[in-house]
Amino acid sequence: MGIERPVYVSHGSGIYRLDYKDEKGNDAIRTYEESNGHVVYVQYEKDGSVVDQGFTERPLDDSVKEFLLSLQDYKEIAADYKEVTLQRKCPKCNSGSLTRIREGSFSIVPMYICNACKTKSYHLSNAYLKKLVYEHMSLFESNEKEELVQDEEKFMAELKDYILKIYAAKKIMKIEGD
Repeated sequence: MGIERPVYVSHGSGIYRLDYKDEKGNDAIRTYEESNGHVVYVQYEKDGSVVDQGFTERPLDDSVKEFLLSLQDYKEIAADYKEVTLQRKCPKCNSGSLTRIREGSFSIVPMYICNACKTKSYHLSNAYLKKLVYEHMSLFESNEKEELVQDEEKFMAELKDYILKIYAAKKIMKIEGD
């Protein structure tokens, strides 16, 4: 057995939060929550940026146990539950208190709410957008795939700009930063 690494496990109403070190030694956060008969998992970087999310059909407690077992050589430590916050400023009031919106619906683009002024906003990191694009290549036309191959950075910037226009039309603000 290797060196045990601590995993801080906290439990809220229908949600678990796991704070741990990933296989590279980086701080990471993962949540599991019940949503419309499924369990949604969300993987965060230490700054609260979403890097992965998805569904599982397993019950909440089983999903958490399965993930803990995948960590190997871990030591579970109980912790008080607190929401994951994004370490960015609110685009409206400049407050630094943004919490991910959990309204029982699943949004591919992570949505946040300012705890001070209640403004809704979104944050889409470059890493998460890139992951989404490459996992769903079948959604793109052949000419778009060629553009991606020719200049990935330009393609991603144009895609982010398109997403910005959609959310701006809904009066949902963009949170600055990667």
